[in-house]
Amino acid sequence: MKEVRLPQFYEQAESVWKKFLKALPVIVFFLILFYSVIYFFGMQYTMIVSLVTVVFQVNYKKRNIPAGALAKLLVQQIFLLCLAYTATWNIILSLLLNLVVPFWLIFTKASQFNQLGYFSTLMTFTFMQFIPAGWSGFITQFEAMVFCCIFVFITIRLYQYINRGRQSICTERKIMQLFGCTLEKFLNGQDIRGDLRDLFRLQRVLYQEANNKRGKKHIVTSEGKLQYMFALLIQRTLYLVSTQSSIIMPADEQSRSLARPDTFEMRFALRMSVVLMAGMTFNLLSKDSHSYWFVMNAFLLLRPMYEDSNYRMRTRFLGTAAGCVIVALILPFCNTMSSHLILAGIMVTCMYTATPGTIIHALFVTCFALSMTTLAIGETMAVFLRMAYIVSAVLFVLVINRFFFPTSLVSQVRYNLQLLFHMHHMYLRMLEDSLTNQLDYWRICDAQIQYHTVLGQIRNDLPKVEKDEKDRSYYNRILNITWCMASEIQQMFFQIKHKKRGAEAGKIMEQYILYTDYVLNQIQEMLHLKKEKKLKKIEEMKYQRYIEGEPELSSLMTQYARNLSRLYVLVLKRVRNEF
Repeated sequence: MKEVRLPQFYEQAESVWKKFLKALPVIVFFLILFYSVIYFFGMQYTMIVSLVTVVFQVNYKKRNIPAGALAKLLVQQIFLLCLAYTATWNIILSLLLNLVVPFWLIFTKASQFNQLGYFSTLMTFTFMQFIPAGWSGFITQFEAMVFCCIFVFITIRLYQYINRGRQSICTERKIMQLFGCTLEKFLNGQDIRGDLRDLFRLQRVLYQEANNKRGKKHIVTSEGKLQYMFALLIQRTLYLVSTQSSIIMPADEQSRSLARPDTFEMRFALRMSVVLMAGMTFNLLSKDSHSYWFVMNAFLLLRPMYEDSNYRMRTRFLGTAAGCVIVALILPFCNTMSSHLILAGIMVTCMYTATPGTIIHALFVTCFALSMTTLAIGETMAVFLRMAYIVSAVLFVLVINRFFFPTSLVSQVRYNLQLLFHMHHMYLRMLEDSLTNQLDYWRICDAQIQYHTVLGQIRNDLPKVEKDEKDRSYYNRILNITWCMASEIQQMFFQIKHKKRGAEAGKIMEQYILYTDYVLNQIQEMLHLKKEKKLKKIEEMKYQRYIEGEPELSSLMTQYARNLSRLYVLVLKRVRNEF
């Protein structure tokens, strides 16, 4: 028995050791700042350390993060501290700011493709409201926050300087290396399916990086244009290779509107605002100095997706219960402040080594919190309050997720599929507009980034919502065909851009676009998706998918029409089988 279990033990020990080494910079950062804040400002300001550690954890590995961007992020943390202090003045300001600030941060920093982009900033605004302070207390909070932000800035810049020669290979360089291998294999007639899968994965990474570098108007910035161009190069190469070698796109491959109420940002912002308004009101009215544990747990349990939130409710509850038991066994041996602080340091080390969101992580979080809390109140009362507030938070978030603008992974996948078809219609509108007006290259760039980011999100989420292999295969075939159509229409843009054509050719293209719009609408109807509005009638129009004297454009039109026909037949067969 020992011979069987010993290798497993070594594997697990090696895995934990690797996680520890990976988390070591964050652990060292936290411990230095944690004990520094206690020494310079006092025990009651250590919560600031957790907040700025999140900022450090998210940013310290980023390649070449500009000093200005980092400074701006840290100044925003200080500004949010001021807003949090204002929110503690009275109930009215608390309700107002806890309604407005979540909308601001979620809409500007998060999206369905970067769901936790809001977390570090909204966490600062939320957590700094927990213990209302007078003016003198706020001044000390402000000084502690400035101290921590300066420490973050210096540490990140120093870390990047020390590791400047050991930065990981950028995505663009990986692509060029893989391109050479793939094309060489392709020319030699070797199997390139594995390489194509890697290229698809890298293409998704590039579109995601470009999407994360959008400006305030959601138009890609100059920093994201390089990623877009490399992604476009991959797309054209993949389309060429796959059509030349008859390789089907791998089945396992993986317009935001601020006014529609069913968007990801709107629904989550509404839920978060309800949680913070109710939780902070309870915290201000309660006489218990640890009532903030209720809203703290509710904030951490509320996640954009229903499934993720439910998972964290289970792990947080079980981890908290286990942590309370362990603390009850250990604390009798900790009789001094120094022993409590040493225990807190050990638990922090374990906490950052564990995987976030798991039972083990919640266990060490609880042990760390109670090791500090029991310096002020008795062990029994601290454990009772911790369990009471986690149970209350779980029940509260359960009700919010169930009845207040719920967002499940299933509904999000369906919304993304609707958006995907809508964007195909938008491509056609842009193609029609380019017949008479100058082509806006960067508008196409922005559309491409959004389209492929949505497509990648669907592929990533599809295995989680479709457990049946046949259903997954069906939707993957739909996505594969639409990917080809997007590649073809993107090439049509540039065919139209580089050549002037007469009225007859323009008329052929207009009628081709209108017919395509109509067929896409029929497919959406069969898929039970919302149809597009304001489409022109196609009666008495002549459908033609070639233009005299333009073989390249005609070839693309024909191939696009064939793929559209394949998509129509695929969906129609499914509908007929269902009935």
